[in-house]
Amino acid sequence: MTLAELLRGHDLAILRGHDLAILRARLEADGHAVLPRLFDASQCDLLRHGADARYRITCLEAEQFEPLACEEAPDEGCVLVLTVLLSEASAFSGGECVMTEQRPRLQSRPMAHALKQGDALLMRVGSRAVQGTNGSYRATLRHGVARVRSGTRWAAQRVFASNAPLA
Repeated sequence: MTLAELLRGHDLAILRGHDLAILRARLEADGHAVLPRLFDASQCDLLRHGADARYRITCLEAEQFEPLACEEAPDEGCVLVLTVLLSEASAFSGGECVMTEQRPRLQSRPMAHALKQGDALLMRVGSRAVQGTNGSYRATLRHGVARVRSGTRWAAQRVFASNAPLA
């Protein structure tokens, strides 16, 4: 299944201006892709107030965080998670999007992204095959949110799932 097919029927227009081939390459190589300025401030306000039921809205206040999680894909399937920061970056401190990729017989690879309002992070979560020097291996990507040190962080999250692998 191609990235366009996975997102078909899910308002592909949200990815306007982003080349799907480049996004797919980033998802294959790193398991995630940052999409700067995907939403403008007015769209962020609409999402925050529940204008689109397809998004799960989260609000984290000081000392709160989201632990690492992993949506499970159907057998041989694919799950993409789109996370959009709705708050102004100056409204809180901390609260970075964090991910860890677990690889067999290797240390886990941590990654963190500090997003700005309207920026999105598209992540291929769950297990995926990665080509290594001695053949392919399975890597598992988990995601969460670092502790918010002060202020309030609003975000929206949407899950895209398929029964077929991303091709």
